[in-house]
Amino acid sequence: SDSVTGENEHWKVRWMLYGEAILGVDLSQASYATIDEKNRTATLSLPSAHVIASKVDHHRSAELSATQKTLIPSPGLKSLRDDVWQHADDKVARLAAHDGYLEATNLQAERVLGKLFRDMGWGVTCEWTPHISPDGI
Repeated sequence: SDSVTGENEHWKVRWMLYGEAILGVDLSQASYATIDEKNRTATLSLPSAHVIASKVDHHRSAELSATQKTLIPSPGLKSLRDDVWQHADDKVARLAAHDGYLEATNLQAERVLGKLFRDMGWGVTCEWTPHISPDGI
């Protein structure tokens, strides 16, 4: 959650912004960096976590304050709201891409993969590489 402010020539409005995001590790890009069959250990090379999807939760988000900047009643609040919500989606994506959330996602992936390998009688370590999206970004 965060707040977002929008302003035009007639209005200044502040909203409480709630959003949700899905973060993950692209396991299709995993490769074995090392394999020690004798000791049954392996090192996986994995791309770091990234934001898969994010969106504003419009049902939970709410207007905190609205100040009309002109004396004469004026339209424009709806168009301001529409503009702000377009930027709010980008803000949720940026907040979700915070290093702390990405690191927590990497750690969760390590725990899941560690259990999977232990259940098969192997030990595994992970080495992380920067995530590169399919379009090269």
